[in-house]
Amino acid sequence: MGRQARLQSPTGYYHVMMRGNNKEKIFSKDQHKKDFLDCLKEQWEERLIDIVAYCIMDNHIHVVVRSDPLTNLSVAVKRINTRYAMNYNQFYGRTGHVFQSRYKSEIIADDAYLLNVIRYVHNNPVKAGMVKEAGSYYWSSFNDYIKSNRIVSDAQKRFVLEFYNNIHQFINFHRETDRNEYLDTPEDIKAFRVQAAREIISAYIEKFQVKDIQGLKMNPIAIKKVIRVLLDKTKLSHRQIAGLLKITNSLVHRTSLED
Repeated sequence: MGRQARLQSPTGYYHVMMRGNNKEKIFSKDQHKKDFLDCLKEQWEERLIDIVAYCIMDNHIHVVVRSDPLTNLSVAVKRINTRYAMNYNQFYGRTGHVFQSRYKSEIIADDAYLLNVIRYVHNNPVKAGMVKEAGSYYWSSFNDYIKSNRIVSDAQKRFVLEFYNNIHQFINFHRETDRNEYLDTPEDIKAFRVQAAREIISAYIEKFQVKDIQGLKMNPIAIKKVIRVLLDKTKLSHRQIAGLLKITNSLVHRTSLED
């Protein structure tokens, strides 16, 4: 089966993700993260991409860019991969692939999705439990919006911030709960789903004024309510929901069949 052609975004905006080969932590050192930012900045200076947002984790990176035409994005990513891989291999005296397969991307079709994706990218370290606030993580563009730019395009920064009345509204927007799913590694998507489910369970423990999950299980109305919400709001399997609630798969299945 041949490679699926990438879609051209109607807005010119894309969410791009690249990860280390074999899930390796290819950005584990600050120097590696700095090298990647330098590679990214070079392609902005070449006018191939406009950088809107980024976040460099230890084994993968997220970048939001504007690139028109689409071929410019492909050229930019290829150059970034080549330059970074050369530096990385030289640093460790190694050879071979650094990035896993080709980069992944999704189109950003409207302004609302653009803002949500930027928030998601900035909040990656928060969701991973590395920091409590997006602003506490150095290797993302969150502070490019709050303070002075590192590599975010001035034009894109102005465009994004025009959607907010002030910078405090931008900050508060990042603190809002967003359970939508975006482009990410399979393991992070799984982890985020489980975390979202745990937050829902905690909210219902408080709502029904019980001590813990066991208290929910003792209340037939409460436990079925939680099951229905988890079925509706998360993409977890019946088995995963049963595991989190410490109940049988059959109870989840029976509840899913009820009106």
